[in-house]
Amino acid sequence: MLMGTGVCRGVLWGVLGCLLAGASGPAPAAPDDRIVIVANRFYPASSLTRSETREIYLGLRTIEQFLRIRPIDQSDPAIRAAFLQTVLNLSRETYIDHWNRLLFQQGGLPPLLKDSPDEVVQELLKTDGAIGYLWGRDAEGRNGLKILLVIPVRPSTAPGERPPPALPPN
Repeated sequence: MLMGTGVCRGVLWGVLGCLLAGASGPAPAAPDDRIVIVANRFYPASSLTRSETREIYLGLRTIEQFLRIRPIDQSDPAIRAAFLQTVLNLSRETYIDHWNRLLFQQGGLPPLLKDSPDEVVQELLKTDGAIGYLWGRDAEGRNGLKILLVIPVRPSTAPGERPPPALPPN
C-alpha cells in the first residue's frame, strides 16, 4: 500500500469525525428566533437566498465572483439542528450521509467546523470567502461582518410532525 493512500484515508476519516462531532460539542446555547448568514465585509455578494445558502452548504456552489466559498459549520447542537432544518431542510443524518457520499465520490471539501460563535466570527474575519451562520444575537455589534440573510426559526419538529425530506438521489 502506498503511504499517501493511508494519509488520504486518515484525512478523510478526520473530516468525517468533524462532521459527526456536532453531537458531542459544548452545551447548547439558548435558541434565538432567527439565524443570520454572515460573511466578512469583503465578501463579494451583498445578500444570499436560502436556496443559494443551501447550495453552498451542500457543496454544490463553491465560487462567488471568482472567490472560493468556505462555509463554516457549528458544533453547537441547538443552532446546527435549527440551521439544518430551517435552511437545508435536512436531518443531521441526511446531511452527514450527503457529505460522506460527496467526499468519497467527488472529494469535496466539507464545511469547516467551529465550536463557538466567537470561533466562527474569528474565522469569518480572517478568511476571504468564508460564510457562516449565527444566532441573530451573536451577530449583533460585530464589526467587520456583513449579514447576507436573516432566517426566522420555528421550534424544532414537534412529536407527530414529519421530519425533513431526504436529498434526491444524484
